[in-house]
Amino acid sequence: MPTRRLFVAIPLNPELLRVFAKYRETMPAIAGLRWVPSEKLHITVAFLGDMELNRMDEIRNAIIGVASTSSNLTLKLNRLAPSPHRSPMVWAEFSGVEEYRRLIFPMRQALKSFAEMDQREPHIHVTLARPGRERIRRNEIPVKEFDGPDLMVDSVELWESESGGGAVVYRVLGKFVFGI
Repeated sequence: MPTRRLFVAIPLNPELLRVFAKYRETMPAIAGLRWVPSEKLHITVAFLGDMELNRMDEIRNAIIGVASTSSNLTLKLNRLAPSPHRSPMVWAEFSGVEEYRRLIFPMRQALKSFAEMDQREPHIHVTLARPGRERIRRNEIPVKEFDGPDLMVDSVELWESESGGGAVVYRVLGKFVFGI
């Protein structure tokens, strides 16, 4: 049975993408750090993994069920910093976790019959860069504090991640507006 690698994401606004691009331009070169292209940047709400195509309607209906009862939320960019991982990534971190929890926990509940859901406390972030084969030290990644801009969230999207020829391609398969 054919599958698709799926996840639910919050898309980013152009203002945040400009902030991230400026940070990247001003950051010193770090050997082995691979930047994520701007069209792939997002906040992951729920990762489903490889899903059989015959379950797509069920998955969409589960997302619609959560989106239809969700309210708009506001996330605020706090800082750009290394992730807590052993070989750190560059993360954009956001505040607004209480509002985010009102979205992420019902989404996890609705999707748990399709995939094992992450049960960790949410850490709202966008992965801006990942380490390559070379080990990166946390102190090589400069921290930049922010007080915004805000990300007004009024929908989530179902994304597909497809590997092919070495490059990963992301495609939006559907947008689910809150309260509809």
